[in-house]
Amino acid sequence: MADILQLQDVPDDFSASYLVYLPTLRQKQRATAFVKDSYVKSVSIFRAGNERIAIKSNVYRSQRKSEDPHTINLDVNETTRKLEDAHCSCKAGISGKCAHVLTVVMMIEQWKILGYKAVPSQPSSTSLPQQWDKPRGPKIKAEPVSQMIISRPMNLTRKRKPKPLMTPIFQPREENSDICGDIVFPKPLPQCIDMSAMDQMKTEWIASNITKTEAITIEKETRKQSNSTAWFQHRENRITASNFGAVMLRKKDINDKFLKNTFKRKQFTSLATSYGTSNETIAKQMYIKQSGNHIHDIGLVVQPDLPFIGSTPDAVVCDKTETGIIEIKCPYSVRNMTLKEACDERADFFLKPNASGDSFTLIQDHKHWFQVQGQLLTTGAPFCDFVTYTKQDIGIERPS
Repeated sequence: MADILQLQDVPDDFSASYLVYLPTLRQKQRATAFVKDSYVKSVSIFRAGNERIAIKSNVYRSQRKSEDPHTINLDVNETTRKLEDAHCSCKAGISGKCAHVLTVVMMIEQWKILGYKAVPSQPSSTSLPQQWDKPRGPKIKAEPVSQMIISRPMNLTRKRKPKPLMTPIFQPREENSDICGDIVFPKPLPQCIDMSAMDQMKTEWIASNITKTEAITIEKETRKQSNSTAWFQHRENRITASNFGAVMLRKKDINDKFLKNTFKRKQFTSLATSYGTSNETIAKQMYIKQSGNHIHDIGLVVQPDLPFIGSTPDAVVCDKTETGIIEIKCPYSVRNMTLKEACDERADFFLKPNASGDSFTLIQDHKHWFQVQGQLLTTGAPFCDFVTYTKQDIGIERPS
């Protein structure tokens, strides 16, 4: 069990090295507001090693207020008096440079300036601003429908008058029939579907068809994957397996921005993607050593019968009499954890432990699950070995 430390054990100038690389003015402004409005829910300090001080904190969300607060983890080196590592559960917190991390750093510095020896459990009311600025409690509680009071609104004034429901097919204000003597001939309804657009889509569909020979050529030309220009060209206008999760899990309407991100993807580089690319070779070597199988490179796979989709597994694997594929994940956010620690500490982690506790399973409503299913569909492989690699652990699972 880790030793519990106090606020006085944290070096006074630990944040100096962090603030040098800091973030934008916008993040500083947000962090200052979070400190002022008491967004910091809790702070725990404990020893994580001979020279390491670990700080764990929870900071309320500024949006999605019904969800759990963000979790922030800081690693301070007691000898160098530097903040060596930081992480937040928000989307911008993977690199450790977000407003929530800065909020915790500023909060600790403020406590130390005020002379606190330990983390204050309940700040006095005089040290806080007016309480109506406080974002919320720990959780917004639900209420049964039977206890809700439904009544007519008191203020019935409207800025805009209500309009009747209109339909483009039938307009009651227009004449919708022709009269010939005593016989009424109804006019034909306007066409609901633009057939010219349908004809254009049919033409594009026929143009996108490829032969088996062309599919084999595409796979061979794109084996360098993201290092190949052809790989990016052939991925355009196709839904690749890496986007199956985004399509299947989307709840909002499909808009132009979503279609552009799906079909016209630009090359994207971040700290997390660079880490994953640089560690993929190590993960492959660990997989070969642990499984005893041998692997080969593979490019973009396109099925001639389904030319609008494609996938690029990380490798082809030969397992005795069967040939399958591999998908490798090197998550930056849990790079220094074992898989068990990642499952316990990260609510958004894509693996869950089995009942026995000695193996892990890919969560079936996660985007990686849909990616694996898309790869199996496009390649026709009988299995896919899903490999998760961290600096402390490696897991190999074969989703059914």
